[in-house]
Amino acid sequence: MLGRRNRFEFNTQNTIIAIVFLAVTFFALFWIARGIFTILTYVAPILLLATLVINYKIVVNYGKWLWKQLQNNPIMGVIAILLTIIGFPVVSFLLFGKALLERKVKQVEEEVRMEREGNFADYEIIDEEPLELPQRPRERVEVRQKPTDDYERLFD
Repeated sequence: MLGRRNRFEFNTQNTIIAIVFLAVTFFALFWIARGIFTILTYVAPILLLATLVINYKIVVNYGKWLWKQLQNNPIMGVIAILLTIIGFPVVSFLLFGKALLERKVKQVEEEVRMEREGNFADYEIIDEEPLELPQRPRERVEVRQKPTDDYERLFD
């Protein structure tokens, strides 16, 4: 028993099954990705317009970022612009997602602020019947006589 070595056995049947399974998996993933990209191609202009409506600054900031890339590193700028053109459906989808995310963050921040500070009303509805105040007895008010002195007139 001590002299025997464990041998690695190569089973061709399992290898062929694994390769076929791997090929089918990659084909299915490619087919799904192509379908999603095709759908995004048709929806991309609508997504870009929706992004402009939700928050136009996101598209403007992306354009500024491309311009900065072009100024700072022209090769990377050109590559970024080409990838934006080629991947327009994906870029418009990502910009739309960013716009939705920022809008949701602002809504949550507003809810937290309202919860913390309270909700203030612009006006308050008051009952239409007047309030009855207790009657105070009238006190006799003394009438001050006009000062005759010039110095006392300064304080009137």
